Amino acid sequence: LARTPHRDDVDDDHPVVQEVLAETEDRLNLLLSVDGDRTPDSFHRELGELMWEFCGMARTDTGLRKALERIPQIREEFWRRIKVPGTGEEFNQSLEKANRIVDYLELAELMCLDALHRSESCGGHFREESQTPDGEAA
Repeated sequence: LARTPHRDDVDDDHPVVQEVLAETEDRLNLLLSVDGDRTPDSFHRELGELMWEFCGMARTDTGLRKALERIPQIREEFWRRIKVPGTGEEFNQSLEKANRIVDYLELAELMCLDALHRSESCGGHFREESQTPDGEAA
C-alpha cells in the first residue's frame, strides 16, 4: 500500500462513502446518547485487565474460555453504562476513546478465539497445557 499513489479523486458523494459516513455518525450519536455512569477509561481498564489475566503471555484453555464468556458481558454493560460527556460537534477525546473501546472489544474477542484454536506455544505466548515436565514450551 505504501507504493500505491494517493487518490485525490475519491467522490464524497459515492454511495459507499455516504454509507460509511452514516454508519460512523450513527455509532457516535449512539455513544453520546447512552448517558450512563462509567467512563471510557474504566471500560478500557477492565478489558485490559481481563486480557492480561486470560490472554496474556501465559494462556490456558480454561482462561481463554472465561475471557470469551466475559467479553460479551462487558460489551453489553458498555452499551448500557457508557458516559461520554460533550458533543460530537467539537474535538472530544472521551468520544474518541469510547469509539475505540467498541473496536477493542471486538479485537479482544478475536484474539481470544485465535489463541483458543492454537494449542502450541508461539513466540512470547506460552500455552500452559503445552509444556514439558520441566516447564519448557513444547
